[in-house]
Amino acid sequence: MGLTGDPEVQAQISSLDGETVKRQTLIALTEYFRRVSESQPTVLILEDLHWADPSSLDALGRLLPLTDRASLMILMPMRVDHDHGSWRLRLDAETDSPQRFTEVHLKRLTDNQADQLVQDLLGMEEAVGEIQDLVYSRSEGNPLYLEEVVHHMKERGLIERVNGGWRVTEAIEDVVVPDTLEGVLLARIDRLETEVRNTLQLASVIGRSFLYRILDAISQAEGELEWHLTQLRRVDLVREKTRQPELEYIFKHALTRESAYGSLLHERRREFHAKVGEALEQLFANRAEEYLGLLAHHFDAAEAHEKAQKYLLRAGDKARLDDALEEALAYYARALELHQKADDLESEANTWLKISLVHLRDFNFEAAHEAHEAAFHLQQTLDSERMSGSTPEQVGDQKKGVLRLAIVSEGQSLEVRLDPAKLSHTADEQAIHDCYAGLTEVDAETNVVPHVARSWEVLDDGSRYVFHLREDVFWTDGKQITAEEFKWAWLRILSPDIGAISATFLAVVAGARE
Repeated sequence: MGLTGDPEVQAQISSLDGETVKRQTLIALTEYFRRVSESQPTVLILEDLHWADPSSLDALGRLLPLTDRASLMILMPMRVDHDHGSWRLRLDAETDSPQRFTEVHLKRLTDNQADQLVQDLLGMEEAVGEIQDLVYSRSEGNPLYLEEVVHHMKERGLIERVNGGWRVTEAIEDVVVPDTLEGVLLARIDRLETEVRNTLQLASVIGRSFLYRILDAISQAEGELEWHLTQLRRVDLVREKTRQPELEYIFKHALTRESAYGSLLHERRREFHAKVGEALEQLFANRAEEYLGLLAHHFDAAEAHEKAQKYLLRAGDKARLDDALEEALAYYARALELHQKADDLESEANTWLKISLVHLRDFNFEAAHEAHEAAFHLQQTLDSERMSGSTPEQVGDQKKGVLRLAIVSEGQSLEVRLDPAKLSHTADEQAIHDCYAGLTEVDAETNVVPHVARSWEVLDDGSRYVFHLREDVFWTDGKQITAEEFKWAWLRILSPDIGAISATFLAVVAGARE
């Protein structure tokens, strides 16, 4: 049944804490770079923007206008990817600030530029013709390929230093130089000693950059880890990124990491991802909130579905409360897939309700409605399954409520009021919470879930809510709860004669004061 009668349920969407935190963070970020650029001209470089997450792109978009009034240059190297948010940011910068926007296309190296690069890599004044023929024809001007092929040739003994220069050796007739960059990288990785290669592959599972502490926790190098990393640095596959606040390394290039990761068999990947996830749990037990996304990623890749679902939902909740809505939807969507594989209807229904909250926060009421409907349909299916096969007595037992009383601390004497319109302290609020039921309630994970209402609709661009009551909720005398009784209770709380403190909670309803 619909909730009908006056006052019509028209609620205004209010700002939530996550929005405030996000806005304050962006203000602080802008103010920081304003002050830095006032003291000296500043260049902010954001590498590989094509891999940036939506929240980072949003923050950068809000930072761009600062270049109008500060000595700040923002460099945004990125691949051309029209489907990624980085490309939309580029279009916005060009449209909004054409006078400050400059685009530089990196073209493939010319033959002369390729010559210069090879000469620099080999430390020679003139490139050997045979090396030119071998390398240039395949590189097609790709500088990374040129660099990796030179490393490959040196490591395989295809070229050797003679009298301060380099020459091609006879071994080149028996060795094929890979035609692709990926092939060259894989060939270099395959030539590593077995234990060193294992360390590189294990690091690739952690990510493009990796903390020494995490690698040490999951490595079986047994005291050889530092030597392995020294070897990897010597052949320029990984580099030291920073020593403070703790030692961290980074793959020389994202493609190097991808090649190392791609060289792992599926079962080994799963094993390594599980190790990384467990290490993160142990090493950062007191800071788990900072690593929820990583924990979800690694346990998902490890196919540890129970842990993956837990961390995906927690990461989604954190992103939602931080107003990182795109990230929240991505976490919830993956959690849904795992719920469906496990045939876990209850978790699936709860996750759809979380998704509806994200859409409501984004003022996408049509999507919120669809998410609500999915959740309510699953809940009805669950209720039907629970009731099927039950005796009338068992069904009656399930409908009985349980009275829970608040416990008053020893030594305190309080007169507890059970009237929702006249609560005056925390004990009142707890007692009323125990004795009364609302249309919805907020669970321990801050999700809005059904209570007396079995479902609801959000209409008219979020200004009208229609609640549909459950049919299995009764007063102690057996009378069924109706919409009119909710209306009566709300009007009583709003009455000037009562002067209820809780009337402020209904102030968002249009016409409530009148």
